[in-house]
Amino acid sequence: MNLSMTTVTGGTGGRGGRGGRKGGPGGVGERPQVAREDTILFTAIVGGTGGEAGEGGDEGGAGGAGQGPIISTDPLLPGVNLVTVPDMGIDEFCSKYGVRDTTRKQLKELGFAKAADILEMTSADLNEAGFNVGEIAELKRTLRKICGIIHKSPLGPFGNNPAM
Repeated sequence: MNLSMTTVTGGTGGRGGRGGRKGGPGGVGERPQVAREDTILFTAIVGGTGGEAGEGGDEGGAGGAGQGPIISTDPLLPGVNLVTVPDMGIDEFCSKYGVRDTTRKQLKELGFAKAADILEMTSADLNEAGFNVGEIAELKRTLRKICGIIHKSPLGPFGNNPAM
């Protein structure tokens, strides 16, 4: 197989503006975002480059910051075989398992068609898409339920350590 290997690079921040006394700051070089499984497609993954500082009569502006890359690492439910997840649409999933309506609407607005599609995301991906911590926890709990995963705490069912 002949894959064309290449470098993925973040953005470059803009140059800061020129000022009579103080120059403007350089812009932020945005980070690239790459899914873990796609990292093999690239020879290098390079973060963003901050923009140049603006010139000033008395003082130059600050240079811009370059952001490091983000590599999505952990799926929402590690170890789940997606083949075993029921073929269920978002409306049915949310209705059947009591997922709040605001979460259902947000999933649909983001283009999710099937419940299994959510498992392709990381918690960070969902957070960046606008889901709050409570909504992410609700989705994880509900997906564990349909995947037959029981989340066991080392502290026992009521938060107490059974060994004590």
